[in-house]
Amino acid sequence: MDSVKEYLIKFIFPITSHPYKTLAVVFIFALLEWFWGFEASFFITLFFLFLLLKLESRILIFFALLFLLSCPFFLFANDTSQAEQMAVYAYYLLFIGTVLALVESHNDPNSDGDPNKDS
Repeated sequence: MDSVKEYLIKFIFPITSHPYKTLAVVFIFALLEWFWGFEASFFITLFFLFLLLKLESRILIFFALLFLLSCPFFLFANDTSQAEQMAVYAYYLLFIGTVLALVESHNDPNSDGDPNKDS
């Protein structure tokens, strides 16, 4: 339970310690929501939130896997539309998480591009 609490603190701290970046992300969300609707603006804003605050992309990939794991349960309950929507959300989160992971690896000064080399 302590590790979950520490991880939540690690996630919330960048949001509270960077008020201008957080305000910029909220402004981006409001602007995008005005033009494109809630879902598109939510995922685009999520990308910018993780990018600007340098949060770990593993968080998004974890939630994407949770969405994927929920699909069989919705299919078992004959709720195919909800299962399809969860699969779409999982795809969005996997895409955003992968792009953020690529940005993280590109910005990491210790990374030389060799996945087989131990750090």
